[in-house]
Amino acid sequence: FENYMTIDLEHKLNTIGNNLKTFKSYLEVLRKTGIISFNPFVKYEITIPKEESVGIALDDGEMKELNELDLSENPRLDVVRDQFLVLCWTGLRISDFKSFNEIPKDDDIITITNKKTGEEAHIPIFPKTKEILKKYDGKFPKTISEQNMNNYLKEIGLMIKGLERSIEVTYTKGGLQVKEIKKRNELLSLHVGRRTLSTHLASIGIPYHEIMLITGHKSLKNFQNSSLMQSS
Repeated sequence: FENYMTIDLEHKLNTIGNNLKTFKSYLEVLRKTGIISFNPFVKYEITIPKEESVGIALDDGEMKELNELDLSENPRLDVVRDQFLVLCWTGLRISDFKSFNEIPKDDDIITITNKKTGEEAHIPIFPKTKEILKKYDGKFPKTISEQNMNNYLKEIGLMIKGLERSIEVTYTKGGLQVKEIKKRNELLSLHVGRRTLSTHLASIGIPYHEIMLITGHKSLKNFQNSSLMQSS
């Protein structure tokens, strides 16, 4: 199956890995229901391929451009821009945005259940986030699909001069290493939010282990009264 995806379909390495993970889960269901006697992924310790995904983080100039972009005549893009800015300032996964949107945000840190892990996630509400939320009285309109949000982000990215810069990206496709030159706006997606927060925190001197706490949304008690919560 892996060879078929690599040679015949010429899939990217991470696409192959994701398909194999899905296949592994499906086979485990078949094993538990007695349809097959064992899951070959377990018995033969099949390695699922993976490589670092291509991604960017917005720098301060790009964040400023994005924040100051006048989208008042395009409410569709205006809302998505603001939602994305919240992702950049909270490090939220888009899968947790609905829960974040529904909960009152009276404190500097709010707690939700992480949809991906099932564990509690403690989300910092920096001043920049509060400014955006104030525009919507603390709650955004109903969110649209992740695919549509990414499509709209691509439209917004074309309006930001800083994202016109080109970068070289490298990935594996069809078993071969591929190098391409892409514009940064082509790589703009919802996942950029978490990378942007991590990069920003590092740039203002926050230690790595504390960045991990914030972007991992674990214990954030040390940040409750910190200068970061007051000034960012």
